[in-house]
Amino acid sequence: MKAVYIYTDPKKKYPVEPYMEIIQSRLIDLGWEAPKLYYDGFNEGEDGWNDLSRLIDAGKVKGLLLFSLEAWSNGERHRFVPVIAKVMKNVPEVIVACAPSLGVMGGIKDLPKMEALFFSGEYFSNMSSVSVKAGIAKSKKSGGRPSLLNTDREFVQSVADLYNKGLSTKDIASRLNSNYNKVYRVINSLKK
Repeated sequence: MKAVYIYTDPKKKYPVEPYMEIIQSRLIDLGWEAPKLYYDGFNEGEDGWNDLSRLIDAGKVKGLLLFSLEAWSNGERHRFVPVIAKVMKNVPEVIVACAPSLGVMGGIKDLPKMEALFFSGEYFSNMSSVSVKAGIAKSKKSGGRPSLLNTDREFVQSVADLYNKGLSTKDIASRLNSNYNKVYRVINSLKK
């Protein structure tokens, strides 16, 4: 059996879709079909690490894709090594989805690669880009941030007045001592 383990921070109510995007692309690279999913954290499912760990101990897991190691990365590294060492002894193929340059690790001999992951800027930048995508997805689901049209009516009115006088977006931003993108968003919203 091949398995995917996903850990998401229990305090962050992120949707799971952005994680699945990365996981699916890695599964296609690996040629894995229909692995069993295990979740812990906010998106916790029926099956979590405890269930997966029992299967690993019994030698039933032949491949494991780990999505996130957040559970161990914040001051919990001393717990990480024994757990991951046990996994790497019992699972022939271990992959970390957000660290594709690690490749497929085959056994305990590759444990130093996994430990080095904690110092890898690539892994943490990939993880933070996933967090950003997850935050955007959450924002879209909940209606996003409040519109400038509702929160800063005075600014919006100033932009509208200057735009109606024929000034360009750049000139309006300059006159109001504001950000070009902010002015552009207001103009676009007003046009709609």
